[in-house]
Amino acid sequence: MSKYTINSIIIEDDSDAVNFLNHFLEINFNKFKINGVAKDVGQAIHLIDTLRPELIFADIELLDGTIFDVLKSSKYQDFEIIFITGHNQYLKKAMDHFAFYFIDKPIDEIILSKTLHRYLKLKERLYTLHKFQFFNEFIHEKKSKIILDVGRNQKIVKIDSIIKCVADGNHTKFYTDNNETFLAQGSLKHFEDLLIRKEFLRIHRSVLVNLSHVLGIQKKSKLLLSNNMEEVISVRNRSQILNQINLFLKSI
Repeated sequence: MSKYTINSIIIEDDSDAVNFLNHFLEINFNKFKINGVAKDVGQAIHLIDTLRPELIFADIELLDGTIFDVLKSSKYQDFEIIFITGHNQYLKKAMDHFAFYFIDKPIDEIILSKTLHRYLKLKERLYTLHKFQFFNEFIHEKKSKIILDVGRNQKIVKIDSIIKCVADGNHTKFYTDNNETFLAQGSLKHFEDLLIRKEFLRIHRSVLVNLSHVLGIQKKSKLLLSNNMEEVISVRNRSQILNQINLFLKSI
């Protein structure tokens, strides 16, 4: 049996979670060697740059910031990461979209075990700097991008270029301001959850629109979009939807 161990660290300010991870790994996965623990941003940056770990178990919320503050500032970037999250559904949806590995708190032993087995078996990268840059931009910046699976390829799309998204079974059809249309893997509900904080609004059972591309409201029943297309507003929720659109239009 190989004596090679995986140099790992924990970035976590909850001592119970640290103790749990240490004990769990010692009993079940002694191939992972925890060589350090950090509780705040400064400690974490120092630990990463000093120990140059292969794998990091990282809580998102730290004593004085977030793990994203750490990742933006650490000089050493050649590692994989398993995020440990709380109950921020929006953040978890974004992480899932960008194909990060994350584990909910309280940590589930079965999920943690499956994640580590998959890592050991497939040698799959859980983190890359390139992927993190897109994710970080998506979370923190208004003019950000998403990565879409289109056929066998991935397409990087500027969010502010998307005019509308239309349900197509388990796929979603995207319309952009440069007259492109393409079919991406993922339901409309998936993209609604992902884009809800990016000025997108579901106006119909099968249509999600980017409010930045709404030019006007016609007869309180239709939206005129920037590509000169019209979309009917759901009758059932028309009053609520119109109020949200009007509030947005007044704010710009």
